[in-house]
Amino acid sequence: PQFTPATGDGLSFWTLHPMGYLDTLDVYVSTTTNAVASFTTKLTSIGGYTTTWQNYLLNLNAYAGTPIYIAFREWVDDNVNNGDYVGLDLVQTTSIPANDAGVINITTPATQCGLTNQETVTVTVKNFGLNSLSSIPVKYKYNGGTVVSEVIPGPLAYNATTTYTFTAKVDASTPDVLDSIFAYTDAVSDGNHANDTSLYYFMNIGSKVTPYSNPLETNGDLFGMIYNDVNLDGA
Repeated sequence: PQFTPATGDGLSFWTLHPMGYLDTLDVYVSTTTNAVASFTTKLTSIGGYTTTWQNYLLNLNAYAGTPIYIAFREWVDDNVNNGDYVGLDLVQTTSIPANDAGVINITTPATQCGLTNQETVTVTVKNFGLNSLSSIPVKYKYNGGTVVSEVIPGPLAYNATTTYTFTAKVDASTPDVLDSIFAYTDAVSDGNHANDTSLYYFMNIGSKVTPYSNPLETNGDLFGMIYNDVNLDGA
């Protein structure tokens, strides 16, 4: 539907990919009609999906007082290996807080063989608020354990992101166990805590003893493998 944003309004929505594939979601705006050809201005492009719901808040100040339409476009380079859909929910307009930051992605440790007891935790933090932020508290819990707290110096401008690697490391050496990292920002002045957090799962894939055999069927050991059912027989 067409709507007219006010000064300070933003477009809020939640999205995820259940399997964490490489789909991309583009968000477009049109000030004319809702015909596909009218959506020529891209507000943002979201890729590198996580498997948990993430909240995004886009500034609509440039369109304050102007009737607009919003469109979402999902696309992927490889429809076989990279997925073909995303989840989209709770699309709404809302006021943009002055101060608002959140962890939007966790990139390491990644699922692979040979993880150690000294693995680094790397997160991506975004400033959703209107104000530039400095001294941003960022924290994580590994497998539900003790909270690790550190500070991102900044400054981080509106709508900007920064990658931060914690100095405190995690022990991910136990093989074939699903590990979790829960990371979040924790600023007292944050005006929207709904987008503070990210939850991430990974695994240290254990080494195999030779001779090793794998049937490569649906009940086989497929951890860490990329596979394609070429003949579409479901196996």
